[in-house]
Order: sequence, then structure tokens, then C-alpha cells
Amino acid sequence: MASPHQFLPHVNGLRGLAILAIFLYHLNAVLCPCGYFGVDIFLVISGFFLFRQDVPRLQNGQQSFWGFARRKLWRIVPPWVAVALPVALVCLLVMVHERNVTIACTMAATAFGFGNDYVAFSGSYFNPHVQQNPLMHLWYIGLTEQVYVLLPLLALAVLRGLGERALRPALAGVGVLSLLAFLFLAYGQLVPAWSDAVQELNEHWIRPYYSVVTRLWEPVLGALAAEWATGGGRGVSTGCVPAEGVSAEEAPQQVAGRYGRGGLALLGLAAVVVPMYGCEVGSFCVFPAALAAVALLLTGQGGLVGRLLAWRPLQWLGKVSFSLYLVHWPVFVLWQYTQLWQPDAWAQLGMAFLALLLAWLLWRLVESRCGLWQRDWSRRRRWLVVGIGVHVLIGAWGLCLWKLPFLDHVLPKAVPQSVSGFSHPYLFPPQDSTWSDFPNRAFPHGMRQLGDNDAAPVRFLLIGDSHAWHLCEGLHRACAAKGNLRGVYLDAALLPAWNCRISFLQGSAVWGREQGEGLLRWVAAHPEFEVVVVSVHWWLRLQPEPIRDWQGNPIPPEQFQAAVEAGLEETCRRLQALGRRVVLLLDTPKYVEGDPFEGVLMRTIFHQPMPWVGVSAQQHAHNTATERAMIARICAAVPGVQQYDLAEPLLIGGAYPFLDEQGRFLYRDTNHVSTHGSRRVSYPLLEFLLPLMAPEQAPLQKK
Repeated sequence: MASPHQFLPHVNGLRGLAILAIFLYHLNAVLCPCGYFGVDIFLVISGFFLFRQDVPRLQNGQQSFWGFARRKLWRIVPPWVAVALPVALVCLLVMVHERNVTIACTMAATAFGFGNDYVAFSGSYFNPHVQQNPLMHLWYIGLTEQVYVLLPLLALAVLRGLGERALRPALAGVGVLSLLAFLFLAYGQLVPAWSDAVQELNEHWIRPYYSVVTRLWEPVLGALAAEWATGGGRGVSTGCVPAEGVSAEEAPQQVAGRYGRGGLALLGLAAVVVPMYGCEVGSFCVFPAALAAVALLLTGQGGLVGRLLAWRPLQWLGKVSFSLYLVHWPVFVLWQYTQLWQPDAWAQLGMAFLALLLAWLLWRLVESRCGLWQRDWSRRRRWLVVGIGVHVLIGAWGLCLWKLPFLDHVLPKAVPQSVSGFSHPYLFPPQDSTWSDFPNRAFPHGMRQLGDNDAAPVRFLLIGDSHAWHLCEGLHRACAAKGNLRGVYLDAALLPAWNCRISFLQGSAVWGREQGEGLLRWVAAHPEFEVVVVSVHWWLRLQPEPIRDWQGNPIPPEQFQAAVEAGLEETCRRLQALGRRVVLLLDTPKYVEGDPFEGVLMRTIFHQPMPWVGVSAQQHAHNTATERAMIARICAAVPGVQQYDLAEPLLIGGAYPFLDEQGRFLYRDTNHVSTHGSRRVSYPLLEFLLPLMAPEQAPLQKK
């Protein structure tokens, strides 16, 4: 713990501003559109204190690196463990099994120090699946731990190998390299020549928002600010012994005197506040905000800005900032979960009050006592407690990751698989030697067999994204019921849009020229594919990354629909030229006002009355009007292309209910069918396909 004379009120106030921005952004993004810039401010502050207090002690031998690591670990681990374990236990009782696996993996990754890397590759920051993980925010813990390891080791290596004069240039060089890596990965797709390389790196290697490689420039800014503030001197007890002729207190005064202390501080405060509270998501303003944080660290001690930052509410927020960061996100997610993701203004006030109260309790009972525990407890006792906590997290992770059968049946609580139909089986690929020419490089996710009779001929091909995959359960059973028929599903495959390149599944699947031409060559080589069935829901989902044509040039968002429609039409023409029949699927109803599965689950758990949940025929027609119009135009432009409406078998009593006549779930979320829904849809779909393949086939008999 820092001694009292090391306390800097203006830095604590800056912490308060940063956590307030994050808090408001997560509470309601309208209140602070770029509140996540607060994380950038925290990183700058972390670098500042590392080089103001810790690095000088390491250099002067006042503490060993392992002592420093133990102190930081003891400062970080107990608070986040105190939050993560209760949250995980609560979620185990109220959330679906697959989400609990994600939660447990997040805990385990954080325990090992790479929570940021796990969250990075579990989905986009703005993806609803990631946003509904109550421990998603622990990614920052992993990033902080990595900074606490890398920067001190770098400083010690430079100081002992090259001397003190080399430290600032070395820090500046590392910061510049990190910033260039961030700019390349975050914005390199805007340069056509770099587009493919950047996408490959982002998809499989590094996500610039989360990685220490691309975020290290921010703590380096703080480190350089500390070097400047102390005149580059190496401290003893305070960690900031001045350079020759300049005291630690006089160095910032000199800087301020040169540039105008008050004006620079006011400009810095404005440049921190305005981007966080006034810019749009994805703004470039993170760069001036980080630089402004440096200006405030150097010049914010006195004057009007110093008094503003010393404002008591900001000081309180700064004091509990770490605890508030740990507490607020689980509170918000779980509260919204119980409100079916639709909290009103009063609910948001309740969320805010509860988060602030729990943050104060966590600070009072855990965080503020970590220093006392470190001083009073023996090393063995401290490491025993931390070790047990980490191993408990790892055990929970393993328990869920193994997907033990009893968990899969009892979670979600009181909703068995026989009712929910949540877990779709993952089918195996066909074993025929005739598929040796399958273009694995273009389609790394492979193909799946529909139907269990390996001697039966393959007659149709199904392609699409997860909406096509959720038809596989029903089609597999329908083909098995027929007995002498098989199909193939091309896993994680979009239809090639011939003039644009699209990525999905967090970048693990890509459609481009290679995939499109590879698909057509493969279909041409296999005349047994009499019918190609295409699920076209995917085109409605604009990707967060820029859409580009195959030459790497950006396609404006307003032209994306036209580009995909033109590609779909061209694909239908080329498939027909190969002698294949093409069927386009109109998608199942969509629940656009919240996840009905989660709603039914919560009402079941809390024994609330179950209202009718469904989509009216009018709502469905409105939701799919654009999709239907597009498919109608394609069918008119390419005679012979047929369409099939997947929604028709789900129409019950003039509407599309969430539950069927036996009370089973027809859907597993907002727009994916359950296994029960898949079977209900797929039998009539296969009956529709049979005359296109072999008119003499008898109708199916449902099992």
C-alpha cells in the first residue's frame, strides 16, 4: 500500500472519472457512448504508478521481482475471486448450461492470467453472447496482470543492461511499436493491400482491443509521464527521488510553468471528458483521451482542475474504483437477466444503487484489507488462500467444460432437454471415399451427413450458417425415416456473394472467391447433388468489420444488401447451369424483443405465471418483408429457382408460438429452432424436396 504522502488526489479523481464513464456506459450506453475509454485511462494510470513507485524499488533492491509480483497478485486476486465465485454459483442455478461453460472458462482463463485472450476469441465485445457473460469484464484483469509482468521486466532489463539513459528511449520505442500494431490491426483493413493479412491476424492470432501487444502503448504513456514527473530519478522509499537539481514536486511544476499549468490542465480535462461522454462508438478520440490523461497526471495537482478532481464524490469513486469495476458488470447482467433484458429507468436506478453498495462492501471487507493481510499473515497462509481460490476456479471450469451428463440434463434448472430441445447433436461427416476431393482448405469446418444409411445415395446439399445447422437434427431424422436417402450439410458455410468478401463466426469462417469457386467446382464434380438448398438468413446480419469486395475495396453499408442479392442471384444462375435445382429457404420467425428461452427459463425458476409467448402472423410478415422481397426478385430473375417457407410448419392457431401443443420449446433463442422445432420443420421440408429429386419417392413416415 502507498504511504499517505504518496497519495495524489488528482490521480484518484481521474480514476473516479474513468470508472464513472465505464459505469454509465454499461448501465445505459446513451449516457456515455464511449465510456469504455475509461479502461484506456486506467491503463495509463497503471503505467504511471508502476514507474513512480514499483520500478525504482525494484532497481534499488528494496524489493525483489517476486516480492513485487506477490504484492500485486495479493492486491488483485482476492477481490476478483470474491466476486467471481458467488457469481458463478448463482449463474449455475439460473443460466443455461452453455453459458455456464463460458463463465467457467472465463474464470479459469483469468486465474491463469490470460482472461483477455479468452474473452477476445469467445466473441466480439459487442456480441450479445459476450455481453451476457457476467464475468466478461474480467478480461481487464488478465490484461493488467500481463502489463505488471512485462513492463517491470522490460525496465529492469534496460536499466541493468544499457543503463538509466536508455530507459526512456526504450519505453518510447516499445510504445511506438505497440501503437503501430494497434493501428495496423484495428484500421489496416481500410488499406486494400493489407486487408487479407489484417483479417487473417484478427481472426486467428490477435484481437487489438484485448491484447497486451496492442494496448501496451497506453501504460507506456503513463510510464513516460512518471519518468518526466520524477525527472528520471530513481527513488527509494517514495519511488520518486528527483533528478539532479529537480525535486519530484518541482518537475511537474517546471512542465506546467513552461506550457501554462492551468490551461494545459483544463485542456487535458476537456480532452478526457468530451471523448468519453460525447463521441460515438468506435471513435478515434481514444488517442487524444489517452494523451490528455498524461497531461492531467502531470498538471492536474492544483488550480481549478485540481479542485474539480478533488471533489469528494470523485474521490470516493476513485477509492473504490477497482471494487466498483469488479462488481458493477455482474450486477447489471444478472439484474437485466431477471428483467428479461428489458430494465426500465427505475430498474436501472436500482442496478446503480446495488452496484455502488456492493462495491463499497467489497472495498471495505476485502480490497482495503489486502494490505493488512499481506503484512500480518505468513507467506504460507497467503499463498494457501490464493492457491485454493485459483484451484476452485479451475475445478469449476473443468466441471462445466467436461459437460457432465447430469449437468446437461438438470441445467437449465427445471427445464429438461426433452422439453427445451436446447442441445443440438453435432453430426459426423460421411465416410464415403468419393468425398476425397472435398475442398478442406476453402471449408475448414467440413461437412456433415444427414441420414444414417451409409449405403443410401446422397441426393441434396444444404448450405448456410447456424440457421441451416439447426435444421440438421430434423433432416437427419427425416432422411433416416426414409431409409434410402442421404443429404450433406456444408458446415459453417455462407452462399458466395460474387462481388463481396464476408466473414462470420467471429472470423472463423469466410466467404470469398476461393470458397465460391471451390463450391461450384465441387458441386460440378458430384452430379449426385440433384438439389442445393440454401438458408439465406445470414445476409441480414451486417458484420461489425468493414465489408469489402474481392479486390479489397470497401462496400458502403447501404450497398451491402444489393451486393449480396446480386451475388445470390449469380450463384443461382451458375448452379442451374450445372443442372442443379436450387431451393431458397425463407427463415423461421424471429423474436426481436428479447430471448424467449431466457424468459421462459426465468419464469420457471421463479415460479412466475407463464404468459403466451410468440410472434403473430402480422409481426412475422413485417419482420421478414425485406427478406421475402429479395427472394421473390431472385425467383423472378432466375426461372426455376424455388422457395420454401420454413415458418409454415410452425404456424399454430394463426400465430407462431414459442411452445408447441405438448408444451415443448420450438425455439432455443431469438431466431434458432430447438431440436423439437427442427423436427417439426424438416419433415415437410424433405417432403417438398423429394419430388425435385425423384418424383416416385413415397411420402415420409414420421417416427
